Amino acid sequence: MLKSQEKQQKYYNRKAKSRIFQKVEKVLVLLPTDSSKLLLQWKGPFEVIEKVREDDYKIQLTGRTKMFHANMLKKYFERDQEVSEEQTDLSVQQLSAVILEN
Repeated sequence: MLKSQEKQQKYYNRKAKSRIFQKVEKVLVLLPTDSSKLLLQWKGPFEVIEKVREDDYKIQLTGRTKMFHANMLKKYFERDQEVSEEQTDLSVQQLSAVILEN
């Protein structure tokens, strides 16, 4: 029995990730879609207000706060909005070269 449990634990832990969020950090929340409560999608970003228990966090949703387990949360990474004209021109030149080759 113990051998079986250890084998299952090892298999489970291969892909398991520890999710720890800090206060004021931005996260995405897995919530039901507007069309169906059975379909879920990542929505956000929302702000972490506090850590309640080991894996439970209070999240500031629009107009209210709600508690979620860490499995329902994913860290949000901001995209860099600034793209210099030089990088854009280079991309266009590279794309043009690929098109001309074909």
